[in-house]
Amino acid sequence: MAKGWYSELPHQSRVALWALFAGWVVDVYDVYIVAFLGLLIAHVYLAPYLGAGAYVQELYAAGSLTATLVARGVGSFIFGPIADSRGRKNPLMATLLGYSVFTLLTAFTVEIVRPFFSGDLLPLAVITTFVAFRVGAGLFLGGEWTVGAPYLSEFLPSEVRARATSLMQAGAPLGQLLAALIPFLLIGVMGNGAFSQFGWKLAFILGALPALLAVYVRFSLPESPAWQNAKKRKQKFSVGLKPMVQTLMVNVGMFVCVYAVVASYGTYVGELYGSTTLQVFGFHMSPSFMLLIVISAVGVFSTVFFGQIGDSLGRKRGLLIGSLGFLILSPVAAAFWQSKPSLPYLLLASSAYSFFVGSTGLLPAYVSERYSSAVGRATGAAAYNGNLLVTGWVPSLVAVVGHSLFRGPLASQFAFGMFAFSVIGSLILMVSVALGPETKGVELNS
Repeated sequence: MAKGWYSELPHQSRVALWALFAGWVVDVYDVYIVAFLGLLIAHVYLAPYLGAGAYVQELYAAGSLTATLVARGVGSFIFGPIADSRGRKNPLMATLLGYSVFTLLTAFTVEIVRPFFSGDLLPLAVITTFVAFRVGAGLFLGGEWTVGAPYLSEFLPSEVRARATSLMQAGAPLGQLLAALIPFLLIGVMGNGAFSQFGWKLAFILGALPALLAVYVRFSLPESPAWQNAKKRKQKFSVGLKPMVQTLMVNVGMFVCVYAVVASYGTYVGELYGSTTLQVFGFHMSPSFMLLIVISAVGVFSTVFFGQIGDSLGRKRGLLIGSLGFLILSPVAAAFWQSKPSLPYLLLASSAYSFFVGSTGLLPAYVSERYSSAVGRATGAAAYNGNLLVTGWVPSLVAVVGHSLFRGPLASQFAFGMFAFSVIGSLILMVSVALGPETKGVELNS
């Protein structure tokens, strides 16, 4: 089936693939829109009321992202067991609807809060409510992959599972790309002033689109046959401590690397170049947005590429290649010895690092294949987002560690934090993958 594998997939497998791809695009878009617009939102919410300085605003921006990420970790452990006991389809619909609602509420935080608070209480209420909405969105975001990855994997034959699920996972860098591109286009159309006042809300309103996708799931997708077979045989719930710990550590290592660099890059480059803008196709674009758009586009390609590696060389070798790439490139991607690296250098280094982020494309197949029972597989898949209980703090710790251990400009402090966490993450990833088995060829019929 390897040659022309997509055309040979059953119709329901293809429908499930593209439905989950679309859901994952908007899922990751929701997360990264906070990462990319965090400083703007901090400036809108904090500076007018509190006169907060740059460091406080950056901590608030990182904290908003951290709240979303850590809540995703909690949500994964809520929806994983539900999907094992009640089936995949209904929990998947619930996650799509849930984060759509909270993302929409995020856009109207001020309007919701203002009738109830005034004076000195208003800024605190706005900030608290904004973070609360991000926590709510994060809980449902955490369930979407946890339910969706094993659901899709259970529809696919083992010989093409990595490349098919890597297509779903390519929704992550595409969502990241849209999170960088849509604000850029909105700013180009309405100008910086209007975007800062109300235009950024439109970027969040777009995150409510999965509500429509949930309706599509309801009427177009069947329940997982593997889960149904397991339930008919009255298979007992089974996860296993060893595979749970091992896959959790694989994901911890992977996402320490990802969040150390990708989630921190916008702030890092923003500090380097300040208010500098570049003319691109008639639009004014900041270096941050330009670099983020490029590395996101590279990530889409590399995620699919690593899926091919997973089906040819194996999941384990592909993940080890990714960990080695992070380790080699960590000092290159964060040039902390320079106060202001050139844009061409940053473009090349960040693109190379982003290429190895594509090794996340192996995770849906690898994590699902580590669990032999369908009644327990979604709980095991909670390791993917469950790692965020640890790694979700990394965007905030990058700033804190860099500020504490490195003397120099703020951008250099961020770069040092990025470098340190990238090295740590790559070593955790390398060791945890090496200690685990190869899963290529594992069948998921039950």
